[in-house]
Order: sequence, then structure tokens, then C-alpha cells
Amino acid sequence: KPVKETFAQVEEALARIDKSMSKAKLSTEDKAQVLMFTDKAEEVIKLIRDDGSWGAHGARYSLKRLDAALTYVTQAQAIIDAKGLSAKKA
Repeated sequence: KPVKETFAQVEEALARIDKSMSKAKLSTEDKAQVLMFTDKAEEVIKLIRDDGSWGAHGARYSLKRLDAALTYVTQAQAIIDAKGLSAKKA
């Protein structure tokens, strides 16, 4: 995947998670996990944005970092989906 495409996916996921956090009923432990994952993903976004080359000076490294960020936001969303939203229905 191109760097910009993966970057956009991570940014969109972070925005969704941010919205979900205000509605989700998470335990302190789950909330801490979600925040840790999103903070790590935001660090990668900042790193790529601040570099400004969009992978031109290290495409493999940039994609590796963005893949990690995508994994972080996927896990954070999974916690919200499994614990936060199901807790609202109960």
C-alpha cells in the first residue's frame, strides 16, 4: 500500500475511535489500553507528517511504522467494539 493511503486509514480510524470513546462504557483498564494504542498510533502519524517525504526517503520504514499504527488502531477499535458498545446494550 502507498504511504499516503495507509496514513489516511490510520487518521480516519483515530477520528472514529475518538468519537467512540465518548460513548463507550469502558473499564479503566480497557480505557487505558485504548488510549495507549491511540497514543502510539498518533506518534507514528506525527513522525510521518513531520518527515514530510511520504516515504520517499525510506518507504519500507515508513510503511512498517504505518502498519504498526494500523495495528494499534485496529486493536483499540476492537476493545471498544467488544467491551464499550456491548456494555451499553446490557
